[in-house]
Amino acid sequence: MVTEAETNSYLKYDGREFLPPGVNDPEIHITPERIYGTADVDFGQLNQASKTDDWGARALAMAFPGKQRVSATGRLDTSSSQGKVTIQDVRVGSFAVPDALVSFLLESYVQRRYNIDLSKPLPLPDHVTRIELGAGNATFYRASTKAH
Repeated sequence: MVTEAETNSYLKYDGREFLPPGVNDPEIHITPERIYGTADVDFGQLNQASKTDDWGARALAMAFPGKQRVSATGRLDTSSSQGKVTIQDVRVGSFAVPDALVSFLLESYVQRRYNIDLSKPLPLPDHVTRIELGAGNATFYRASTKAH
């Protein structure tokens, strides 16, 4: 089991190793139905740190100048050693980002930069068969051998 407190501590102390420049104070909240994430994002810094041909970062910096609080809500469905993340709501400040723009940003920024396609199921970590969300925690169910 992993708790919100453990996850948020990890993000606070180790997030700099993998989060892009300009993303600060990330925080995760877990409920049985959803995962909520928030962070302060400096879109100018995010754009400057990106490759010059990174249209996703440029679009973000043009659409959302300066520093903004970003929040996202999503579902996590898992079974058979695979997980599917469905983004349900994204907000930048008080602005609700339209689904079409969220899809564009996921494809042009997240998918290109991190090689993660959220439209497809993702493999779960080694030996994990499913993840069950609870109030403030996520329980990882493991098989004794690696699932294929």
